[in-house]
Amino acid sequence: MRLPNNGRIAIIDDLWEEAGPLFSVFSKKGIPSLYFDGKLINLPKNPIAGLRFLFLDLDLKGMPKSTGNGGIKNMASYAAGVVTRLVDESNGPFVIIFWSKHSKDGEIIKRVLLNCKKKGVIPSIYVDMEKHMCKTRAGVYSLSLISKNLKKKLSNIGAFQLYVEWENLIHTASTEFVRDFSRHVPLGTDWSEQTGALFHKLYMAYVGPKNKISSSVRQFRCACNLLNRSFQETLQNLSHERLSLPSGFKLNHGVVKNEIVAKINSSLFFNTNFRSKPATGYIYEENNVSIRRALKRIVFKKRKPPHGSKLCKIVITPECDIAQDKLLHAPRKVHRVVYGLLFPKSQDRRSKGSSPQSEFLIGPFWNDDKEYLFVFHFSTINFQSESEFLSSPLFSIKRDLMFDLQSKAANHVNRLGNFQLSV
Repeated sequence: MRLPNNGRIAIIDDLWEEAGPLFSVFSKKGIPSLYFDGKLINLPKNPIAGLRFLFLDLDLKGMPKSTGNGGIKNMASYAAGVVTRLVDESNGPFVIIFWSKHSKDGEIIKRVLLNCKKKGVIPSIYVDMEKHMCKTRAGVYSLSLISKNLKKKLSNIGAFQLYVEWENLIHTASTEFVRDFSRHVPLGTDWSEQTGALFHKLYMAYVGPKNKISSSVRQFRCACNLLNRSFQETLQNLSHERLSLPSGFKLNHGVVKNEIVAKINSSLFFNTNFRSKPATGYIYEENNVSIRRALKRIVFKKRKPPHGSKLCKIVITPECDIAQDKLLHAPRKVHRVVYGLLFPKSQDRRSKGSSPQSEFLIGPFWNDDKEYLFVFHFSTINFQSESEFLSSPLFSIKRDLMFDLQSKAANHVNRLGNFQLSV
């Protein structure tokens, strides 16, 4: 089991002499980590998103003191309060490692987890790592015992390891990419100026020599678009070379619910963050009765179309044309679009089997607590002025799926057809 190499570990302990040994173990392995003494005033102003491992002491200074069952209740309540103040609700999966003298009392752990659940900050897994198990007979913390016990405990966290391995790979890939790319500018007194000029050149390459953007922020974003594409190649290559399955873990075939499949498709292939202007892959609802009626006849043929199906259009203008302002009929910007229907998967009444080459199916994906489908039809490829995009986008599909749609649309437009005589 490998720990995160990107600073996604937090240690919460009010005594440095008990947190320090953990910190030393991580430092010797080159693993960055955060330390908090458990006092609410010393926690970050805003919760942190992206923590993966939380080492939590239970007896923290600052909590109200009482004895008996009241002491257990206060201890659990305060510890959970620290966790929910530190970890953002949108954090994603994380593990709590109870690093305490009191963790052998299972009642405290249950109360901590219950209080975290009430606040919507729920660990994927928890591990009990008692402090006394990491000390020698003389009562001194042993770094080797900590490493040994930690390895043993974390060997049982299952599929959580897969996310840690993948995030570590991204961090390694970004480190190597920046190292290699930055070498193009020699170190010296003008390094910063030359690097700034290099990024300006990247921006100009992205938008083209005839287009200029006044905003420095937008210039930087355009430059990074080129870096992102190159970085993807670095990440892909490292995935083949270095990514390995954690020791003792196997990927097993199992049944995945349809609902989860739809949600995964939404995560992998859809975006919900939009810019103000139409962009490649943006999907809009369209109010055109004649096109909607015609599409229903084409897609569902003689079958009854789904109730409440929506007519949509997707922008298939190449990204480079938008970036370099190569839209047709300038200055009146015109986009290429394809029309399609959006409807619940439960009401899919199309013919069973593979979709015709003239159709492009997207889904199932998850929206409004239901599984939905998009069916776009290439016979509807058209042009629309940018001024006709009045509403906000419903969705945006990501690059790989968008490229597949554009390729098939181009093939459909350019097809010659096969007119061989049959016997």
